[in-house]
Amino acid sequence: MKRRRVEVNVGELDQLLEGARQAPLSDPDYEKISTALHALVDALAKPRSTEKSSSVLGRKDEPGAQPETESSTQRDQTSDSKPPGHGRKARGRWRPSISS
Repeated sequence: MKRRRVEVNVGELDQLLEGARQAPLSDPDYEKISTALHALVDALAKPRSTEKSSSVLGRKDEPGAQPETESSTQRDQTSDSKPPGHGRKARGRWRPSISS
C-alpha cells in the first residue's frame, strides 16, 4: 500500500490550535488537523519490512525447500580449509611494509 503524501504547514496548525482555545474549530480547520494527525500516526505506526530469504526460498529443513547447489557446497568446503585471518594473507604470513 502506497502512503499518500500530505503537506503540513506547522505554523498554520499552531494557529488553528491556538484558535481552538478561544472557540470551537470550524469544519475545514478540523479536517486539516485530523488529516495531519492521521498522516503522523500512519508514518509512525507502520514499520517497513522486507521479505526474508527464508519466506521466499523456504528453510533447508522444510519440504519443498530448494536444494543446495554444487557451487554453494564447494564454497562451504573451501571456506573450512582457509587459514585463520581475514585478508589476502594468513595471520602468520603477514608482515608490515617498511617504507623509507
